[in-house]
Amino acid sequence: MRKQLLILTTLFITAISASTALAQQVADFESQTGFDNFGPTGQFFNGYGAGATTGSFTADGLTFPTQEFGPGWSYSQVIDTTTPDFSNQFAAFPGSGSEGSATYALAFGSGASFTAPDTIQSLDITNGTFSYFAIRDGNQFSSPFGGDTGTDPDFFLLTINGFDASGSATGSQEFFLADFRSADPAEDFIIDDWQTVDVSGLNATSLSFDFSGSDTSVFGGQEFLNTPTYFAADNIVIGAAIPEPSSLLLTLSGVSGFLLRRRRS
Repeated sequence: MRKQLLILTTLFITAISASTALAQQVADFESQTGFDNFGPTGQFFNGYGAGATTGSFTADGLTFPTQEFGPGWSYSQVIDTTTPDFSNQFAAFPGSGSEGSATYALAFGSGASFTAPDTIQSLDITNGTFSYFAIRDGNQFSSPFGGDTGTDPDFFLLTINGFDASGSATGSQEFFLADFRSADPAEDFIIDDWQTVDVSGLNATSLSFDFSGSDTSVFGGQEFLNTPTYFAADNIVIGAAIPEPSSLLLTLSGVSGFLLRRRRS
């Protein structure tokens, strides 16, 4: 019996160790410092100050490239939800990070990417304030979605591309930041809050993001989006899923039951 108890204890410790090893990590940007731009509605870090045009920053073990003219990332505490123009390009439309937190990341331009030390499970996404107002009201370069009648089938799409540690593509999935294509105008939407996007199916350790949409112009023979290409991200979850406590207990109960049955026999 002593030997059996020793086996059970060993299995229990092994299971707890495995559960700890599989614990997930959340990059929430709350520990970020070194803000290099300050204003009345908050501070942000653009990553290419002091004459530099490129660079990167790390947050909770993840790496985010920066670039002055995109694609690249910043992190921000800007809370301005009313200024609709380019001067407010570092704001998330909800006016805070996910779940009301102070700090979040902001991506600009197709090709923006980040790299994680483990498999990326999910991230929270929302529109930037600059993009939101361009979609809703239009500006000098873009048209309001839906057009004059509100029935134009406009859309603003974020494509999320996954890559493994070797750089090989693992797949992609779509997330609509705005979608007016439904025959029922009541179903039209512009993302105005934080949405959790499950990307676990991509089995990726890095993600890149591409924008596409209906409001475009042609310049020099090349098509460009008129909608400002920004989105905000927060609460990036990495690591394998944590086993449910009930599953762990069931496993241990099964093992102990087996040992008891052996003892009786």
